[in-house]
Amino acid sequence: MFETTKWHEGEQWTKMLSIYDATVKGMFPVSRLVTTRFGDTQVHTAGDPSKPTIVFFHGIATNSIMFGEWLFPELSKDYYCVAIDTMGDLGRSLPRDGDPSNGPQTDEEMAEWALKVFDELGFQQPVNNWDIPLAAALLVALHVSIQNPSTSKLILMAPGGILAPVRKAWLVQAITFAIFSKTGLFTKQLQDWFFGSMVANIESMKNLKYPELREASDAIGSPQVNIKPDALDIETLKTITAKIPTLMIIGEEENVIDPKLAIENAKISGMKVKVYENAGHMFFCEHPREPVIEEVKEFL
Repeated sequence: MFETTKWHEGEQWTKMLSIYDATVKGMFPVSRLVTTRFGDTQVHTAGDPSKPTIVFFHGIATNSIMFGEWLFPELSKDYYCVAIDTMGDLGRSLPRDGDPSNGPQTDEEMAEWALKVFDELGFQQPVNNWDIPLAAALLVALHVSIQNPSTSKLILMAPGGILAPVRKAWLVQAITFAIFSKTGLFTKQLQDWFFGSMVANIESMKNLKYPELREASDAIGSPQVNIKPDALDIETLKTITAKIPTLMIIGEEENVIDPKLAIENAKISGMKVKVYENAGHMFFCEHPREPVIEEVKEFL
């Protein structure tokens, strides 16, 4: 399932990165690489750096482009928006020596990586973290709150594997998709089968942006993020929420995790919870797409 060639090398990577670069051109006012001991991290920004900062961490098997045409245009009017490509995922961040195993391996290293990127960016105003996709990355917010008191709020949108375990059936489906998508056969059918399972209405798939980028990313195979999503225990969630007020946004028909369990755990841990009816995992192409922006503004 995993690639044996170096990250960002080979024909499939060349095609994907070419589409990536063409897509981000004009989407983000500023794009830059931040070097840490783990490699080079791709960062995109928009807005006035003197205003409060929102840091966007994307979901697994994707990259920062998911925020570019959706959330950045509106939120960057009032905030300094920063989107970061996760090390080892399907974006522009390049692990040291092109080897994903050189990326962060532990909770502490994940926090070290994020804090170093934050430090290099020199945030001037309070930091709000948006959409942490991995359990270990959620701990980044905790570490940042301890070491950087300016961190103020945390937003979790469709948080896979943090508030409830990833469903085994979905995991099998994801692995199957990763294997067969590399063959280049039945691409449209495969995408509808896999991504269609993450929306409440299959018709929402027509709203999926940048299909060429999605197809090129799928052809690469699975991401190689070293920290895998694990559900956090209630006490850990309570600790995080006590330090950082947290909003969890989820679709009633979420299928990556059990939405009822996630909602229950979020409420027990003291999080504010917003549930959208007739919505699944991929808000960016479903009906909560616009309401989410106002929900975020109100919470921040």
